[in-house]
Amino acid sequence: MVKYFWMASQMQEIRDTCSEYDLPEAVQEQIVSVVNTLDRYYGTDRDMESDGGFIALLVNSDTDNIEHEYDGILQTYHAEKEECEFSDILYKDENGEYRSDLYIVSSDFGITMIWYREEGV
Repeated sequence: MVKYFWMASQMQEIRDTCSEYDLPEAVQEQIVSVVNTLDRYYGTDRDMESDGGFIALLVNSDTDNIEHEYDGILQTYHAEKEECEFSDILYKDENGEYRSDLYIVSSDFGITMIWYREEGV
């Protein structure tokens, strides 16, 4: 499943989603940081497809489904995995890690993918 966030006005939905999926605090902090940055630089009254971009939070226990969703988002925006501008580990546990990958798909549009990668996958 993919949850999309692009504005700080979605703060309650962000909190609820992070709580529902029992996501680490570092994941919520990254989402909040990115939406605040998008609001600051691109304004607070925009839809997901306008200037700035969005966060795609991929949450699911099925690794194959997460990869499929991830690839589908990249395909929609004509991006390739090799074009990832920045990748960071947000949180690591004994089973894997939460990652944040940034894709700049145009001069004013970026996609931040936040997802969980299991060890050994």
